[in-house]
Amino acid sequence: MKLAVCFLAVIAVWWVSTGLILMAACRLRSDSAALKQIVGALSVAGVVASWLSLENSTSEGAWLGFAAALSLWAAHEIAFLAGWITGPRKRAAEPNRHPTVLEALATISDRQLALLLTAGLLAIVSLGRGNMTTFAPFMTLWVLRTLAEINLFLGAPAAATHMLPKRLGYLATYFRQDRMSPALPLTINCLAATLVILIDSSVTAVDDRRSVSAGLLAALVLLGLVETLFLMVPFGEDRLWRWALSRERETR
Repeated sequence: MKLAVCFLAVIAVWWVSTGLILMAACRLRSDSAALKQIVGALSVAGVVASWLSLENSTSEGAWLGFAAALSLWAAHEIAFLAGWITGPRKRAAEPNRHPTVLEALATISDRQLALLLTAGLLAIVSLGRGNMTTFAPFMTLWVLRTLAEINLFLGAPAAATHMLPKRLGYLATYFRQDRMSPALPLTINCLAATLVILIDSSVTAVDDRRSVSAGLLAALVLLGLVETLFLMVPFGEDRLWRWALSRERETR
C-alpha cells in the first residue's frame, strides 16, 4: 500500500510540477521579478524542509525530505530554463558537423556546477546525520537528467526539442536525432534493474521511513525509465502539459 501511494503521489507531483515549471519558464520574461521571486521561494522552502527532515525519523520525515529535494530541483530547473545558469557557450552548434563533447558540455557546465554545489552541501549535512531523505532524491534526479543529456547528445530520435523555451532553442542543435544512441538500451536496462532493487527495498524495509524513502526513489526511477522510452518513440509529450505551454507569451 505504501508503495502504491508513493507511485501515485510522485506521478501526480511530476505532472503538476513539470507543467508549472514550463509555465514559469515559457510565460515569464527571464528578467521578471516574479520569476526571481519564485526561484527564491523554492530555494528557501527547500532548505527549510530539508533541515526539518533531518530531525524527523518517521515516514513523514521521508516525505518532507523528498519535498525539499523537489523544491530545490525545481529552483535549479527554472533558473536553467530562464537562461540564468546554463554555460559559457550560448550559440548554436556549427552546421554540417556534430559538436564535440566539450562543446556540448560548455552549454550546460554552469548548471552542472550549480547542481554539484547543491548536492555537495546536501551530502555534508545529510551524511553527517545519517539522514538521506533529501540528498538521495536530489541525486537521483541529477543522475536521471545526466543520463538523458548523454543520450540526447549521442542520439535520441524522438527528443521533444520543441518544448525548449525559445531562449534555449540553440541547445537543440547539440542533440542528435538522426540515429538512436547505443546507450539508450543500456540506460533502460540499468534503470529497470534499479527499479526492481528499489521496489524490493521498499517492500522489505524494516521501518516506515526506509520503506517510504525507497518507494519514492523507485517512483522517480520509473518516471526516468518512461522518459527514456519517450526519447526512442514519438509520444507528443506536449499533450501532457498543453495547459502550461504557451510560446506566444514568452518574450525573452
